[in-house]
Amino acid sequence: MDLINWSLNAIDTIFSTRSPGSGEPVCPAGTFAAGYSMDAWEKWRVVCLAALSVEDVEDIFLFGLLMTSVLLIGAGMALIHRGMRKMLIAVQSPITLPAMIEALSRAVGNLNEAVHRNADNIGVLDRNNVDNITALKREVEDITETMNRNMDTITGSMENIKNNQDMGYIMEKLTVLQRQMDRFGDQAG
Repeated sequence: MDLINWSLNAIDTIFSTRSPGSGEPVCPAGTFAAGYSMDAWEKWRVVCLAALSVEDVEDIFLFGLLMTSVLLIGAGMALIHRGMRKMLIAVQSPITLPAMIEALSRAVGNLNEAVHRNADNIGVLDRNNVDNITALKREVEDITETMNRNMDTITGSMENIKNNQDMGYIMEKLTVLQRQMDRFGDQAG
C-alpha cells in the first residue's frame, strides 16, 4: 500500500512541477492538455480541459436529470396517445362495438356465476362448521364430566389418605401413652 501511495505521489509531483518543453502545447492557466483534435481546416489543435468544480458537476447532473425527465415525459405521452387511439378506434368502429359489449356482458355473467358458486360453497362450509362445533361441544362436555368424576375419586382418596394418616398419628400417641403407663406400672409395682 505504501508503494502505491509513493508512486502516485511521485507521478503527481512530476506532472505538477514540470515545465513544458520546446514544441509542447501551451494551455491557459488552470487547464491541462488533454489531447489533440483536427479542426475544419485539417489542422491539429490542442484540446485543453479544466478540472471540474463542484458547481460544474452539479450543472452536468441537473442537465442529465432534465434530459432524462424530458425523455420519460415524451415516452409517457406517446404511450397515452397510443392507448387513446386504440380506445377511440374501438368506440368509433360500429362493427366491433357490439362484439365488445357482448364479450363484456359474458365476462360479467361469468363473474356473477362464480360469485354465486362461492356463496354456495361458503354456505355449505358454514353448515359443516356448525355440525363440527356441535360435535366438538359434546366431546368437551363428556371430557369435562369424566374429569369431574375423576376429581371426585381423587378427592375421596385424598380424604381416605388423610384419615389413615390421622389414624396413624393417633396410634403413635396411644403407643407412647401405653409405654408411659407401663413405666408407671413398673415403678409402682
